Amino acid sequence: MLRKFLFILALSFVVVSCSVNKKTSSNVKSKQYYETNATLIQATTEKEIGNTDKAIELYKKVLSQDKDNAIAHYYLGDIYFGQLNFDKAVEENKLAIEKDNKTIWYPLQLAQMYTIMKDYKKAADVYEKVIKQEPDVLQYYQMLSTLYHKDKNYQKELETLSNIEKKWGISEDVSMYKFNIYKEMGNTKKAEQEINNLQKAFPNQSKYYSIIAEMAMKAKDYDKALLNYKKVEQVDSNNQYINIALANYYIVTNNSDSVYLYLQKTAKQKDLDFKTKIQIIYSVYEKDVDTDSITFERFFSLLKILSVVNEDQQQVWSLLNTGYVRKSDMKNAAMAARKSISLGNKDYEIYQSLLYAQSVFDTPDSIIKTASEVIELFPTQPFPYLLKGINLFFNKDYKNSITILEEGVNYAGNDTSMLEDFYANLGQDYYDTGKDSLAFMYFDKTLKINPNNYLVLNNYAYYLALKKMKLDMALDYSKRVVEKYPDNPTFIDTYAWILYLKGEYSLAKQWMEKVANEKSQWSEEQKQHYKKILEKN
Repeated sequence: MLRKFLFILALSFVVVSCSVNKKTSSNVKSKQYYETNATLIQATTEKEIGNTDKAIELYKKVLSQDKDNAIAHYYLGDIYFGQLNFDKAVEENKLAIEKDNKTIWYPLQLAQMYTIMKDYKKAADVYEKVIKQEPDVLQYYQMLSTLYHKDKNYQKELETLSNIEKKWGISEDVSMYKFNIYKEMGNTKKAEQEINNLQKAFPNQSKYYSIIAEMAMKAKDYDKALLNYKKVEQVDSNNQYINIALANYYIVTNNSDSVYLYLQKTAKQKDLDFKTKIQIIYSVYEKDVDTDSITFERFFSLLKILSVVNEDQQQVWSLLNTGYVRKSDMKNAAMAARKSISLGNKDYEIYQSLLYAQSVFDTPDSIIKTASEVIELFPTQPFPYLLKGINLFFNKDYKNSITILEEGVNYAGNDTSMLEDFYANLGQDYYDTGKDSLAFMYFDKTLKINPNNYLVLNNYAYYLALKKMKLDMALDYSKRVVEKYPDNPTFIDTYAWILYLKGEYSLAKQWMEKVANEKSQWSEEQKQHYKKILEKN
């Protein structure tokens, strides 16, 4: 209630102040004047509380008493506009302006009506008149500029912005508006001139050089682009994006050495976010990193820089892990994998890579420990079971090796390569535990998948020879191996021994003498075989 009361008091003041210049010649006329004002206050009160029909009735009563009452026309226009009766709204607002051409709120309301009606040209015409009436209000110029832009009258918009500059001086906002308009109009010369004006006004702002450089790049004026990029370097040595911009410049101008130089600078920037850095580096080298050795080495060296500057980013260590594996540096590959995992990498691939790296250099106990941890996290992935089983075998824990391999093979699915490894190792496990029939069954399953598994062919043939079983099959398997590896003493020993068992002593001797120059490296078993072969010859 207090707020409404204050509003009515304020309105009474407005009504009286707006009408104070009217002279009254008699007490009767003075009485009518106050009655009209009272009606006006009542009408506006009804309008404020939402009784628009009553308000319209009262405003019309005011106009019947005072046909020149601008306030009544103004508020009637507002009510009609709210009722979407645009024609009557505009008509009433125009009458308000006609009756009182000094009050600024009347034309401002009319301009707002035209703007909402999307008649931007008429709205702009009203603002032109408003500015003539009040030429020192910046907001009116800004609104006029916006209206010309909406009307696509860019020339008038530019004139308005120039008028702002004449009155208030050069500002970045206005110049950038003009810059964008000229660009939209295709007038690059004028657009560039606006940026040059800003450069002169604000000589220590590097962004203006960047804008000109980017425009030059689009125009393929590479000399001009480079000149302005270098100015950015001079003016703002800590600019976050200049190194990326120059790297891109040298990509376009086909200078791979300079690209690499500026990507090194980019990688070393501590204030540039990691995501931006890795995206730009990856985009440059992604295409050829897997096929070109120079590209790979450069990409890898940038990753090493990032691992120092952004050591808390697990993606860096994951990529480094892949790089170290490619370089056959398995100790560092394992280190990078562990670092990535410690920073939150939960993907199975990084654990698999860790196990693969460890399998090259680490102890069986350490590999078994890691494999057990991975199995806990990913119980349906076959590779950790395979690695654990193999290393249990190395530790001569055949029973547990068989258990873990037989569990893991269930998860190999249709992966023939994985099945081949499981079967081969199960065969070896069973053979070393004296279960020959199971061992030979798994060797057969291995060779069914891959008839050219030469290690299994050799071992299977040798084990058959030791049992003096299926010597023809053993000889065939062993022959395939030595034809593939004619200089391998171990494989030749197997072949020669089977020949010996079949009574072909001379041929056995010929094969053993092929590697006689390596006698010093023969095992005791090989030496005994050769001795017996010589005795038979």
